[in-house]
Amino acid sequence: MTLTKKESVLGWTWMAIQYLLLGSVILVLAAPLGLMKINFLYHLVSACATALIFRRFLLGSLRIFRRQTRRALMTVAACLGVYYLASSALGAAIFAVNPDFTNVNDNSILGFLRSSPVLTAVATVLLAPISEELLFRGLVFRSARRFGRGAAYVITVAAFAAIHVTGYVGRFSAARLLMCFVQYIPAGIVLAAGMEATGSIVTSMLIHACINAVAMLTAFQML
Repeated sequence: MTLTKKESVLGWTWMAIQYLLLGSVILVLAAPLGLMKINFLYHLVSACATALIFRRFLLGSLRIFRRQTRRALMTVAACLGVYYLASSALGAAIFAVNPDFTNVNDNSILGFLRSSPVLTAVATVLLAPISEELLFRGLVFRSARRFGRGAAYVITVAAFAAIHVTGYVGRFSAARLLMCFVQYIPAGIVLAAGMEATGSIVTSMLIHACINAVAMLTAFQML
């Protein structure tokens, strides 16, 4: 599936609005609701708006997925296996460098989970994969392909990792944020690989949802 010029223009415009303005706008308009509900509302608006902009692309990807469901599910399983192997090895290396390290974004999610498990789980497992996959593996990856397949991977993985840590710049040390950045590299790679292997963004959405679901279940045990 390719993106139309209209989808690309609207997509880049929305991506800028989502990551630069949306959080602040919702924070101002919905301040009385509390931080937990504001976070959920942010993910809900992001997922709905992104799915609306890319509805043609998303529906086409769903048809592609259905035509090869068995192969696509095997791809999901294979990508998850690779992800957890790579993530475990990377985690061990980070632990060797800094035994006290914790991911700042994971800590924030854990805080939301304590306040509202259901809303946090829905936002993390269902909503976030929709908006992030359409924007990063759909829009960014396909736009970057003009520079070559390798460049598309580097650009997409870097952008995906950066978006998870930039909100913490100035609040934590550069070394800790760099470690957090590196932790998102395996996910960025396997998500793009899964999408490429099947030609469907639905595949990477499922991989993303599974990764986040396992993280939620693990976090529940820490409550």
